[in-house]
Amino acid sequence: MSQTAMSETYDFLFKFLVIGNAGTGKSCLLHQFIEKKFKDDSNHTIGVEFGSKIINVGGKYVKLQIWDTAGQERFRSVTRSYYRGAAGALLVYDITRCQNASESEHCDHPLWEQEGPGR
Repeated sequence: MSQTAMSETYDFLFKFLVIGNAGTGKSCLLHQFIEKKFKDDSNHTIGVEFGSKIINVGGKYVKLQIWDTAGQERFRSVTRSYYRGAAGALLVYDITRCQNASESEHCDHPLWEQEGPGR
């Protein structure tokens, strides 16, 4: 079991990404998950925001490092550097925007080009 502080022990550590277009609610979802509070308003993320939380899964403590990436195209080169080593990703999109509902712009997302387990 790893220990980073007296109160922070865990069995597993996973890097997890939250990706999607700007204004889809990625930062609000992260805030809700980490703080258990809903954020009514949020500014656009510049670059990357980070949060972590330890959860219990089947009797094991799992520390999730959650990276909230900026959705604007101009930050894509910055956020791309955070993809390496990610165990998973959550794709967030706004179903009220027709072009997002099809998810077509995410089919060729740079994340899918990364090497990972099973590749």
